[in-house]
Amino acid sequence: LNQIKKKITKSDFVSFDLFETLIDKTLSKPYDTYDFVNFYLKRDKYIRARFEIEKKLIKKTNFTFNYENIIQELIKTKKFKKKECLKIIKKEQDLEIKSIIPRKEVIDLVVFAKRLKKKIILTSDTWHNKYFVKKILQSLKLDIFDRIYLSSEEKYSKYNGEIYNLITKENKGKILHIGDNFISDYQNAKKKKIQSALIPSLDELILNSKFSGIYAYNQNIFSKLALGMIIKKISKILYLC
Repeated sequence: LNQIKKKITKSDFVSFDLFETLIDKTLSKPYDTYDFVNFYLKRDKYIRARFEIEKKLIKKTNFTFNYENIIQELIKTKKFKKKECLKIIKKEQDLEIKSIIPRKEVIDLVVFAKRLKKKIILTSDTWHNKYFVKKILQSLKLDIFDRIYLSSEEKYSKYNGEIYNLITKENKGKILHIGDNFISDYQNAKKKKIQSALIPSLDELILNSKFSGIYAYNQNIFSKLALGMIIKKISKILYLC
């Protein structure tokens, strides 16, 4: 982290990834959200459709789709009405908020950059809209970003690197991007002449620790609930929150 602080000191703009960087979840996999939605709504067809739709939209749009696109695709299956789709999306978002684990050491980097009067940017590949992302930031008392770039709204993504073109166009100066994904956060930023720094996700840290064996118990909805509580405890042991 000290090396990243040195890079922040030499930068004019500091960009942070959101999911798995600034925040993590009390889930062993991001897709566990869908298991919990299915448990609450009792709609077995939802999980298969949701997985297939997400895979299709990522490939089709280079990760620039949003919740409206997901709803449209769910309706196209003729297994869901729009009212039910809105209920599903609301439940997904509620679970996202409830499962958040703030990563203190990364949040400290945001505060450090702000104190140095650097312009701070949030850059995320997500299907959420800015209203929902700001809701997350407000819950963390972190609604302090000078600019927010979301693939769902900008229609450019880190996934293919195009969002970095927009960032360099709108922010003239030395830019540093910080994230957890080796390709989208690190390599793709470097390809666009943006300095980048890699921070391992909570999942990576656990997998490379003495606690890695806990994932063997991720079998059903009840073990996922228990695992979520364990992950939250482990995150504190690893000094993440």
